[in-house]
Amino acid sequence: VKNTHLSAEKTISRKLKEIKIAFEVEKQMTKDEILKAYLDNIYFGNGCIGIESAAKFYFGKTTSQLNLAESALLAGLVKAPSATEPKNHLEKALERRNLVLEQMKAQDLISLQEAKEASSFVHNFVFEGNDKLFENYSRAAKAEAAKILGIDLDTLEESAYVVETYADENIQKTLQDACLSGKFRPSNGNEKIGSLGSVVVDSKTGGVKAFFSVGEFDFLNQKRQPASTIKPLLVFAPALEERKTTPESFVFDKQTNFSGYEPKNAGNQYSGWISARNALAKSKNVPAVKLLDMVGIEKAKQYVEKLGIDFEPEDNNLALALGGMTKGTTIIELAGAYTVFPDGNVETPAFVKRIRNKNGKILFEHKPQSKKVFSESTAFLVTDMLAGATKTGTAKKLGDIAFDVASKTGTIGDENFNTDCYNVAFTSQDVVVTLLTKGNAEVGFGTNVNGATLPTAFAKYVLSNIYSSKPKDFKKPTTVATFDLDSRALENHQLLLASPSTPERYRVAALFDVSNRPLEYYVEKVETPEIVQNVNNEENKNFVAFIEKPTETKNNSSTKSKLDGVLKQIFDW
Repeated sequence: VKNTHLSAEKTISRKLKEIKIAFEVEKQMTKDEILKAYLDNIYFGNGCIGIESAAKFYFGKTTSQLNLAESALLAGLVKAPSATEPKNHLEKALERRNLVLEQMKAQDLISLQEAKEASSFVHNFVFEGNDKLFENYSRAAKAEAAKILGIDLDTLEESAYVVETYADENIQKTLQDACLSGKFRPSNGNEKIGSLGSVVVDSKTGGVKAFFSVGEFDFLNQKRQPASTIKPLLVFAPALEERKTTPESFVFDKQTNFSGYEPKNAGNQYSGWISARNALAKSKNVPAVKLLDMVGIEKAKQYVEKLGIDFEPEDNNLALALGGMTKGTTIIELAGAYTVFPDGNVETPAFVKRIRNKNGKILFEHKPQSKKVFSESTAFLVTDMLAGATKTGTAKKLGDIAFDVASKTGTIGDENFNTDCYNVAFTSQDVVVTLLTKGNAEVGFGTNVNGATLPTAFAKYVLSNIYSSKPKDFKKPTTVATFDLDSRALENHQLLLASPSTPERYRVAALFDVSNRPLEYYVEKVETPEIVQNVNNEENKNFVAFIEKPTETKNNSSTKSKLDGVLKQIFDW
């Protein structure tokens, strides 16, 4: 019940729900049916979900062909599959197998002779034959198809429906290779720890091109807090849309108490005055909370709910700016939300493209339904800010990719260890979301493992291998234009336009929504002239001389010409 209906949160309320649902299940199913459902859904290591999948992968057999020793070995994996699976932990797997046999003998389920023979059996492992490539994907597609048709999975398979999906074999294989390589999961001695999952979603159709995971966490159904990956969706895009900021607007980054809530930046490092652009690229927490406070929690949540991410009633505090949700979201929901970039339209992720019956009749066909959430200018500006994160921010591992990429990282943890590490990366075509999580395990990762490290390296591997031709560049809408700011004003944390006479060295180009841009020009300070009376000459007693500072030897015509020019510029402005 916990695996299929609930989350893994360790609370009394979850346990009470589990008990209640379990009673309901027992009213409708026999113990054998419950056991079958359990064995069909639990994890057996090496990406094998379900007993049939495990039998095929480890022994190249169906469950009905397994002998006693093979059955006992698989039964022994259930408690800790990643730590006892025979491919990498043969000795532990055999220890667990023999423990199962001992218990079976103790309960008179097998004879002493059968136990001895099975415990000395030499296994012939194949570690193949299980179509792992589309196993995760097909389970998700079947579940979606059954929901669309309003039937259960058994009925779906027994009725010989044909389910067409958005799967792309090349991308799926890229995800599989990356997940199974072991390069993108941390190690604890010789053992890889944590669960790693990734999804690739087409931004235009919402079609899920690939989905793969390793580890015991259910990336399809279980939710995790999204960490800082929520910032572009909940904070910066709404702040731009509501005209509360521009990419170049300044916010003061220092430790701040918000009515009892005191967020901290990573490493307790604060920057003082910082632009919204740099605050997002460097994933500063305090500026994000300040902007959410300016927008308003309810207003910001309304935008995100349109993107397909739901909140609980208790999700009503400023910690949401940092991903502090009660339940969180899945990586598939998160990928769907990011399809709003860069054009402002969101698509709901879909595995299933079409469903036919055995006679070929189309029973269902997915039709993308774009929904406008943000203006084109807001979506593009956030995209441009996140593209900056790949050059100078937390996602700079992606900086040398040869086409336009935008990215946001996220990490949940404390000073001792991290539990969830994200990278969201997107091009003009696709969104790639990667999560490394401790999931249901007790132990997290060292603080050296975060969203900017392994998940971002994973994203780089995927993006570098899934395109036969480069994706198009992000397209700037006509509502966004480049304006020159004066760097001398920026040094004083002011957004002022460069004037026509501003020297090139003081000009800084910046992107703005044309309807939300600076309107004032920087005016160079002119020293107040000194008034000098020539008291020694009675004839010129009322003569006034204007002296520039610093004083230099200049002729009167040059001085007058320069002052006239300054005055003309001022009146022209």
